[in-house]
Amino acid sequence: MDDHGHGTYCAGIIGAVGNNASGVAGLNWQCKIMALKFISANNQATIDGAVGSILYAVQEGARISSHSWIATFSQPLGDAVAYARSQGHLVVGGAGNYGTDNDQTPCYPASSALDNVISVSGYDNDHSMPEYLNYGLMTVDLISPAVNVYSCWTSSYQFATGTPAACPHVAGAAALMMGLKPELDYLEVRGVIMSTVVPVPRADVRCVTGGVLNVERTLRRVSCAADFDYSGFVDTDDFDAFVYAFEAGGGNADIDASGFVDTDDFDAFVHAFVVGC
Repeated sequence: MDDHGHGTYCAGIIGAVGNNASGVAGLNWQCKIMALKFISANNQATIDGAVGSILYAVQEGARISSHSWIATFSQPLGDAVAYARSQGHLVVGGAGNYGTDNDQTPCYPASSALDNVISVSGYDNDHSMPEYLNYGLMTVDLISPAVNVYSCWTSSYQFATGTPAACPHVAGAAALMMGLKPELDYLEVRGVIMSTVVPVPRADVRCVTGGVLNVERTLRRVSCAADFDYSGFVDTDDFDAFVYAFEAGGGNADIDASGFVDTDDFDAFVHAFVVGC
């Protein structure tokens, strides 16, 4: 099925089983992966094929799709992403590998202006964003590992670089969150992922959150919102840290993952703090 190894590579980042002394470990060892192919052995693809894949995934009950490919805008593709939104489906898309500004030259589906889409660029081992990866202060949401990432390949393992490596890290993190708390909807998952990033140099002028995916933080936030400083327990340091972030209007104070910071977040944090999580 996989003529190029690309799909196998992305699937490995999302869900390769670990702790078995073999190969690599993905993010979610118990996830289910639906393999959908619309790019041929000679690297040809159509928008109809991409649209059909999205619709099939949604109709078959998938809650997340990972898109390590890009295209120019087409209305059918936009309609498919909008349909996915109407069904509570989260679309995670790679921003692209051209070194261009997605604010000016969008790449789809990552650049779709809908709240069920997370657009992902990447960083290297020094936590800097390579010049050859796409960026966008308004349209790229966050960054994740993208340089020399080791994962599965057809009958082997291989290093690869680019946003096709970055994108499945975020999809895998989303799957972990939904596995931990199945009642989370796509807005809550997206909000937590974006509000728990770790700031890195230059990212503040190259993506919306100015930071890199941190899976530990996302899971801590989902399991215990009151552990605001991610120390592993709840104490007055968490309260002080939250108040500071809340007064500063920082995105990490978006406790209810609504996309903005308001008194609902304060109330949600106080409730979590009082009950101890």
